[in-house]
Amino acid sequence: MKALPILLLTTALFLCVPVKAQTPDTCEGIPQYIEEVQKNYIETGDYKKALKALRKLSKESKLRNCEYLNEVTPLIDHIKEVFVSDAYDRYGKDATNGVADAQYKLANCFLKGENGLSQDLEEAVRWFSKAAELGYAPAQYMLGKCYKEGECGYHNDDETVFWFTKAANQGNADAQYELAMCYEHAYGVEQSYGKAGELLTKAAEQGHPEAQNRLGEYYQTSLIGKRDYNEAVKWYRKAAEQGNANGQYNLGMCYKNGRGVVKEIRDAFEWFTKAAEQGHDKAQYELGFCYKYGQGVTQDYVESAKWYRKSAEQGNADAQNDLGVCYHTGQGVEKNYDEAVKWYRLAAKQDNVYSLFNMGLCYAEGLSVSKDLNEAFKYYQKAAIFGHARSQLNLGDCYANGSGVKANYAEAAKWYKKAAEQDNDKAQYKLAECYHNGQGVEQDFAMAVKWYNKAADKGNADAQNSLGDCYFYGQGVKKDYDDAVKCYRKAAEQGLALAQVNLGSCYYNGNGVEKDNKEAAKWFEKAAEQGSAEAQWALGSLYLMGEGVPKDDAMGVKWLSKSAEQGIAEAQFLLASCYQEGIGVEKSPEVAVYWLMLAAGQGEPNAQKALAYCYQNGNGVPQDMNEAQKWFDKAAQNDPKTQDQAKANEQSRLLNYYHKLKKK
Repeated sequence: MKALPILLLTTALFLCVPVKAQTPDTCEGIPQYIEEVQKNYIETGDYKKALKALRKLSKESKLRNCEYLNEVTPLIDHIKEVFVSDAYDRYGKDATNGVADAQYKLANCFLKGENGLSQDLEEAVRWFSKAAELGYAPAQYMLGKCYKEGECGYHNDDETVFWFTKAANQGNADAQYELAMCYEHAYGVEQSYGKAGELLTKAAEQGHPEAQNRLGEYYQTSLIGKRDYNEAVKWYRKAAEQGNANGQYNLGMCYKNGRGVVKEIRDAFEWFTKAAEQGHDKAQYELGFCYKYGQGVTQDYVESAKWYRKSAEQGNADAQNDLGVCYHTGQGVEKNYDEAVKWYRLAAKQDNVYSLFNMGLCYAEGLSVSKDLNEAFKYYQKAAIFGHARSQLNLGDCYANGSGVKANYAEAAKWYKKAAEQDNDKAQYKLAECYHNGQGVEQDFAMAVKWYNKAADKGNADAQNSLGDCYFYGQGVKKDYDDAVKCYRKAAEQGLALAQVNLGSCYYNGNGVEKDNKEAAKWFEKAAEQGSAEAQWALGSLYLMGEGVPKDDAMGVKWLSKSAEQGIAEAQFLLASCYQEGIGVEKSPEVAVYWLMLAAGQGEPNAQKALAYCYQNGNGVPQDMNEAQKWFDKAAQNDPKTQDQAKANEQSRLLNYYHKLKKK
């Protein structure tokens, strides 16, 4: 009878503690035994009993050869690690006894593999779950994060939102921020920028730096309410001052662009530097830009290339393109076209329009790649479709010139127009040319003038000169020599040779300005020195006549020769006259005939008549009346005067032809 109380006590203890796992008699019982150990001891955090039970199993001689024992050894090692770890010493007992904070801390140790524990994501989730179910907000947040990112082996949008909401409702700033991102990106909830903004505000007001930065972006982009740069700057600054790289970068951009603050490039540079030093790729790109152009800092191409590289190596396409430009131009690095193309290509694969354009240039020029106009066209086309104005201009040129694609003026005009509408002055000029010449569009002088004006206002010299032509001839506008001269002068002062010739002609003929041969000679000389054949002809003529310049036959012949060699028929005719008369050169009928033949072959009627006389009189060539008649006939066809009238004027000095200079 005395043994009864002891039996009752044993029964009572049995009912109050987990059921003791019974050591199996056969190999087949080992899996169930291990399952009971996990359920009764490991999951409750009683690692000491779990270790004792598993060691007992491994010592059973009758089970020593069982394959299932292979599962026991690693489990024993794991439990030993946990049991002897700092983490277990610190948090194990309290965690086992249901203290949420200890469970949370133990879970973090398993998650990160800290304090003597190996990383074990399942154990981390298990302990986070225990703490979360007890209402511990940090654990609820971490559990939501595990479900969101799948970093604990799970991914579930509904569970993510559920646990973030639980923690956010308790005021957990991390959870409020993450839940805001769920609403922003529609992760497990219906998208709502309004709810996202409310949650960001709550988190930001608690000092959460990422929430502060994102709230600033909401104000800047008007995702909640009206755009407010002042509020954006306020929150960017709070985030930046806590060291948040995104906030530092965004605050730098505000200073760069003068949004919400007074524009101050030096401050922009300083914030870009802080973010860049933390590895922020966009800030590194902006820092490279600052060094390249000396914005907020002394210009330094080497530093610029350094920061472009850091950003480029992180995959920033803008930086990859600009680093390519550094290698292309040799700014900050040794010039290397292979490296330039390498970086252009990487950026182009990300559809960076600048690199697509640059790759087009490389293929068009054969720069570190085989010259391939078809490839150039493809790159220009892709960038043009993305709206890159210079690519649209070049694509128009491809269609206009048949480069890499079949010539098509309508397509050329279409792409010129797209670029022109983006204020590209070269495209505006070329579109005006299309309208002026009726290429790809119906001829329309008024439209030509419209686009010439737009390009001319931007200082495009070609457009200024062509607009001058419109005023000179009254095409699309009322004829006005004064306005023509104004346009010619603007272009001439920029060094455009054609405009210098036109302005010189106006001074020579007194169109829109008082006749002034000296001014005419000045502008002809500027153009002649640039290689303008027409200017060389005109200047040579002025030297022969002594108009606007001292009479100098040798100088006259010099400039006429340059023009004649470029194929100007009038210059060839006058040069022939010099050789016939011995003006400025030694007299040579044979050389005279050479130049007359070239001019006559181009249909110059005076040269044809002069050549006819040479054959008629045997001057510089054997006498040949048939050849003489042939050239008299050609001259008559090209000259309203009759052959008899031409013969009657035979004694007129050939140099008087100069007075028939073409007038614009």
